[in-house]
Amino acid sequence: MRDDASERLSDALTKVVADLSERIRSKHEFSIIRAPDSGYLYVGLKDGRYWSGGSMLYESTDFDAIGSVAECLQDCVMEVLWIVWPECPSHGFGLHVRQRSGEAVWSCEGAASHVVAAVGALNSKKAG
Repeated sequence: MRDDASERLSDALTKVVADLSERIRSKHEFSIIRAPDSGYLYVGLKDGRYWSGGSMLYESTDFDAIGSVAECLQDCVMEVLWIVWPECPSHGFGLHVRQRSGEAVWSCEGAASHVVAAVGALNSKKAG
């Protein structure tokens, strides 16, 4: 599976997976999965045990690719690990991908909406 769409989605997956904790990344590998019956693309565990059946991927723009990969990875993490990911470090609410100033960011939609970090930089934000 190496066409333009899957390449853009694979690049987006690399960026979003960087925001997972090291503990999760060391135990689980994620990849872009093509559903055998429909041909639609999803995020799933690399071994094929689970894929985000609720949301398919789309990649008309770089932001769409990152946003749909993030949503599908959130779905996959929630189903496999039973956790909300990622969470706002200030409020504990689940974060959502939004576009701010042309950049994909993790945003907390709690009482006062605010940007937590750029997608791909969530762990460096925690460390800093």
